[in-house]
Amino acid sequence: MVTVETRRISKIFACVSILLIAAATGCSGSSAPPRPAASSAAATPPATVQPGGAPAWGAPTHLDHSQASENPTSVSCPSASFCMAVLQSGYAARYDGTTWSQPTRLPSAATLGEPDSVSCPTVRFCMAVDARDAATLVYKNSRWSSGGTVPGTQVGMASVSCSSPSFCAAVDNGSDAFTFNGTAWSPATAVDPAGQLSTVSCPSARFCAAVDYGPNVVTFNGGSWSKPSAIDPGSYLQAVSCASASFCVALDRKGNALTFNGRTWSAPASATPDGLTMGEGGISWPVVSCPVSNFCAAVDGQGGNVVTFDGSTWTAPRTVDTKAAHSLHGPVLIFLMSVSCPSATFCVAGDTTGDAFVRS
Repeated sequence: MVTVETRRISKIFACVSILLIAAATGCSGSSAPPRPAASSAAATPPATVQPGGAPAWGAPTHLDHSQASENPTSVSCPSASFCMAVLQSGYAARYDGTTWSQPTRLPSAATLGEPDSVSCPTVRFCMAVDARDAATLVYKNSRWSSGGTVPGTQVGMASVSCSSPSFCAAVDNGSDAFTFNGTAWSPATAVDPAGQLSTVSCPSARFCAAVDYGPNVVTFNGGSWSKPSAIDPGSYLQAVSCASASFCVALDRKGNALTFNGRTWSAPASATPDGLTMGEGGISWPVVSCPVSNFCAAVDGQGGNVVTFDGSTWTAPRTVDTKAAHSLHGPVLIFLMSVSCPSATFCVAGDTTGDAFVRS
């Protein structure tokens, strides 16, 4: 486990810190949230149009009906007319291109713990994994149901990525990876014995990349996982996203990006000119999304900022979550912790309080 200095730990809320070290119990008083009261669906406020008609980030839509002060949000969007957000409190909300649905209680979420990663390869299928145990949830036929458990892990799940309803890969909060064939999960495979895995990304059933909270990346070729390869010595990788087997971007905590061309990884290059820190605090949710090789969006893990990549350069950070920006000097650090872009013109980001932001 990567150690983060005490000053920063004090600003990361206690539940997530406990969650990520796979403690056996949750925070005191973290009983199941009350069922949301009936209300109309939340319309996403219109985005401010940028010069030239470029996509812009809209105002936040609050998805959290659990009355929790912190509620990490993971999002996945296979298209601009369908996104799914899962909240740590055990709720899910769906976006239809215009509005967010009323958050609904996930099945058995009170006993499963905290869903922390979701992947939707199509509008009809999503897979979510739980940070505190091996539970999974499946969205199919417009309904969520229990997806059973991932065998062989005792430390909770960190990340899941699905290229289709018949293939997913997941990594736990330890060293193991798992694959899903549409029916069942494989046994655990120890792919990073000396590390702690963070994020996995699978553009197809024949290629996945996963990074750990150290310098290492491992890849999957459809049959087996590679040995760990140290691509970022001296830093800690945080997240990875792959548009294809010949293009991936990995981010480290210093705000550096490393790109993969199908054969080799580039040297680290700054993705954040102002020196912001990507995903600080050991948070295991994805913080970068690359739908194509000439576009990525990444959230910075502090300050409420997003940066984008055009295939050669990264933009300056743009603040989209003002609440997160104002929290930098407060007792609790609020930050964007997930982002999903099905194209270069549409993205959704989620923060640690249950807010969602749409770029269109």
